[in-house]
Amino acid sequence: MSSGLYKSLPLEANATRMVRLLPDKEKNAEIECELFTYDLTEVEGKKRLYEALSYVWSGDQEGGAEKRKEIKLLGHTVPITANLHAAMVNLRDHQFERVLWVDAICINQNDLDEKNKQIPLMRTIYAQANRVIIWLGEAFEDGDKALETIRDLAERKAMSGKGADTKLSRSNRESCLKLLQRKWFRRIWVLQEAGVARSIEIMCGSVQINGYTFCEGLSQIEIPSLLRLIHPVLYLIRGAQFRPRNASRLRGSLYIGELIVIPVSEQVLKAAVGSIGHAAPLILETLLRYQDNFQVTEEVVKVVAANMGFAGPSILEQLFKYQDNIPITEEVIEAAAGNKGYDGSKILEMLLSIKTIYQLLKRLLKPRQGMRGMDL
Repeated sequence: MSSGLYKSLPLEANATRMVRLLPDKEKNAEIECELFTYDLTEVEGKKRLYEALSYVWSGDQEGGAEKRKEIKLLGHTVPITANLHAAMVNLRDHQFERVLWVDAICINQNDLDEKNKQIPLMRTIYAQANRVIIWLGEAFEDGDKALETIRDLAERKAMSGKGADTKLSRSNRESCLKLLQRKWFRRIWVLQEAGVARSIEIMCGSVQINGYTFCEGLSQIEIPSLLRLIHPVLYLIRGAQFRPRNASRLRGSLYIGELIVIPVSEQVLKAAVGSIGHAAPLILETLLRYQDNFQVTEEVVKVVAANMGFAGPSILEQLFKYQDNIPITEEVIEAAAGNKGYDGSKILEMLLSIKTIYQLLKRLLKPRQGMRGMDL
């Protein structure tokens, strides 16, 4: 990218750049954009009208070699990946401009100092966005039809007030399975991008659906082995519409190396401990390793107690090592007692053992009569 392009738009401490995607009625027309600086300083009640793009740099079709395309940016010819180019083609409107935040364009990728300053702002950028658009890629392998199928299942559930008939045709089931196996669902960045979003739209090709609708539709499909792996991501997508619109400051932040900042809220932790995928303990270990002052609440422990996956006992053990006084209430015990998973009885046994130890220590450490002033 041209260094002069970015030097003409220097950034202040709490600012970033935005892309103005110009309209065109011809789908195959060259992508033309403008670039401008944008102040991220939070103003009470101020509505942000930009959209933040969540995507993978190289798409599922691109293989090892990263294919390149070109766009026009303030008159400069700028190379971008084929997957990002496809996203912008599908996002471009016929008549209206669209304001977007796209990391590969808004940050000077050749300026390490700028990248180090901009990356910590990404949480704020995604949190303040009017909505986050998740681009899953082009409509190959019937990805667009899969999204339509998921939307249809969600609508049928909403109209009937109960679960829809999940007997999908073999082709529809396979297309949904392939859609959920795309690279986007395997990125750790989604914990940040979906975890702070206030509104989410999911796109595959030209098809676009609301994030909550996406999760509702998937809840009607029985693909246990895969849904277990992406459960934390779906949990965060579903929760977007319940987050306050103008509250970008979240409690706790997780830094992974120098690459990214991820919010460690109670919601993110619940998503991690509720996962029944084989990677759940590793995800939780990563979260807790970089967060040394997070309070494990009763709600978090209840989610673990109800975890029906094989990782439940390991997750509980990690929480106990992290915080030696995790709350084990009657509600937590009830949640474990109702767990019909393979390790449900083991989780209940562990919780009861820990609770017994707590009670024993409490009795042993209780100050004896006449021992006033002794610190125990």
